[in-house]
Amino acid sequence: MDMHSAACPKKFKKVAGSCLRLFPNKANFFNAYRKCDKLNATLLLHKTEKQQEQITKFLIDNGFKLGKPYEDEIWIGIAALNTKAEFVSEHDQKTMKYMPWLPGEPNNRDGNEECVVYTNRMVYGYNDVDCNLKHKFVCEINKLNN
Repeated sequence: MDMHSAACPKKFKKVAGSCLRLFPNKANFFNAYRKCDKLNATLLLHKTEKQQEQITKFLIDNGFKLGKPYEDEIWIGIAALNTKAEFVSEHDQKTMKYMPWLPGEPNNRDGNEECVVYTNRMVYGYNDVDCNLKHKFVCEINKLNN
């Protein structure tokens, strides 16, 4: 059964070829990652610019304003925790083909920015941040297991 003909699990919504579930309560990266993992999902990853635009609209339409830097940011499933500063998908440790970094990012400010948030700083994009900060998050299922 492919994603286009499959329904999303309960509390997930079909958006841009994925099933998404929004979590407005803030958590650090590790707790957000574990929550998604328990749901057989991963933290959100954008695959293309078009998908990023569709998901951004969905987030905003569902109360994730992405308006205030440092407050209205969401975790992305990319980190450099075990990779000597190379940002990879935390799900499978692979390098992502599409990573819309904000200008000047990633910069590893203060030497401890190993996780990634999606935010709005005049443009939407990724910023590397401390993994212990608390942000909203989105769990994503790309393929349904039969």
